Amino acid sequence: MKTQVKDFSQYDIIYLGSPNWWNTIAPAVMTFLESYNFESKTIVPFITHEGSRLGASVRDIEKLVPKATVLKGLPIRGSSVDSAEPDVKRWLKELEMIK
Repeated sequence: MKTQVKDFSQYDIIYLGSPNWWNTIAPAVMTFLESYNFESKTIVPFITHEGSRLGASVRDIEKLVPKATVLKGLPIRGSSVDSAEPDVKRWLKELEMIK
């Protein structure tokens, strides 16, 4: 099990996934955000949920890493993950991450 990202400085864009737990990101994801320097990084959040969508997740990410750029998040209903590929592609195109 890896507990640290080797050479975190080499990453400019971080795709950050978390379940929506009690209207925010999971505690392990909070710990990850608190453990590294995200200055000048771009965070692309995607959140699974069962009805609460993004909740306060994106706002809470922005509070934890104020020097990062946090892009529009994608809420994905957990029970629909297997069929979410079209939504993910549409979201990535909207963010200009893919063509």
